[in-house]
Amino acid sequence: LRNSFTPLEKEKLILVYGRPTVSRNAFELLMDGLCIWQQNNPMQAKDWKIISLGETYSPARASHVSNLSVQGKVQLKEYADILCRASVGVSLMVSPHPSYPPLEMAEAGVFTITNTYDGKDLTKRSPNIYNVDILTPEQIAAAIEAGVRHSETTVGKPAKFQPIADLSTTQPLY
Repeated sequence: LRNSFTPLEKEKLILVYGRPTVSRNAFELLMDGLCIWQQNNPMQAKDWKIISLGETYSPARASHVSNLSVQGKVQLKEYADILCRASVGVSLMVSPHPSYPPLEMAEAGVFTITNTYDGKDLTKRSPNIYNVDILTPEQIAAAIEAGVRHSETTVGKPAKFQPIADLSTTQPLY
């Protein structure tokens, strides 16, 4: 994926990892968080596009979220292009598994919102990652607001790629 990154200009684009059929990805919480952010910031929110990747679903499942484009699975080159243009990303995983999308988003220079979980803290891997410690729609909305506020300064500028840090461990790797 890294080899497909190009320094495209960042846009007012929020990329979300939307998988309504996989409960560990907290789809309903994510969509409710987006809706609350839009309601709290209506003038700002109208200027931001939201692209949902991961799974194709009917937009009716998120009818309360404006400016949402459901694209499901896309080819690798298109995914890299979206990553390079996105300013904010949200990828939740209610599991100790780190999940690849938040790491990919962060490496592409996206302000990436994810969650902690029982010892999982992806902020140790990248300064582009922002954790939500308690998954509620209100906390997700607050994180999106922080991401948008932070990203207002990078919109229109080329993506700055940031390698993901390895984590040192004293545990044997099998």
